[in-house]
Amino acid sequence: MTVEGILREIEKRLGELDERAKEAVKLALKLVQGETEKATEPVWQGENPPFEQMANLDIEERSRIMNELEERNREWLLRKCEELGAMW
Repeated sequence: MTVEGILREIEKRLGELDERAKEAVKLALKLVQGETEKATEPVWQGENPPFEQMANLDIEERSRIMNELEERNREWLLRKCEELGAMW
């Protein structure tokens, strides 16, 4: 749903909004969107999981965890390269 669509829905439910209320809704949507993007941003995993954690798992589970960490690091690297305009 677009910002304008959300504003229309709010006005439909609450009545007409003044300009200040519209700006407040737009700002709130930007803040929520920013928080969502931060929450989904991959985080660099600089070291392997602790031995104690991995030793109790079977080989398939260890492989799955290591593959997920490798993929998350790959996504992090690609995002940082895009942010910095870096290419290799």
